[in-house]
Amino acid sequence: MIVRNNRITNNPRGFYFCWGIQQGLLEGNEIAGNDTYGISIGFHDSHNVIRKNRVCRNGQVGVHFRSAHHPEQSPCGDRLEDNLIEDNGPKDAPLGVHIEYAADDIRLVANIISDSRHSSAGVGVQIEKTVCKVVLKNNRITGFKTDILDKR
Repeated sequence: MIVRNNRITNNPRGFYFCWGIQQGLLEGNEIAGNDTYGISIGFHDSHNVIRKNRVCRNGQVGVHFRSAHHPEQSPCGDRLEDNLIEDNGPKDAPLGVHIEYAADDIRLVANIISDSRHSSAGVGVQIEKTVCKVVLKNNRITGFKTDILDKR
């Protein structure tokens, strides 16, 4: 799967990886103004590259590595690189990236994760307690009360 240079805007959901998307590329897209999330990665989705996208003003979260039915079905080996993830989630509780359940070997590299709405709340990157390996490298996180909330 290769998805490049599209506008995904004003939908109930943004871009939804599902049912075992592997070695895909989501690149150079504008993903904005969607009701729930900008990008959602889940069930058996592994080794995908998500880079150089503009993910802005989505209703609940910018990028969501979501729960699966069983731990072995969680996202694995996915790379989020060089994206602009801005002004996502409600103004009173912004959320840039949310990593859940048993996601493993998730890499966030050189992203700008920001909130410019001056809310004095929210989280740039939230990692739930059951998540496995996550690598955070050279990301710029600004405008949140908490840059990284790692519950592990």
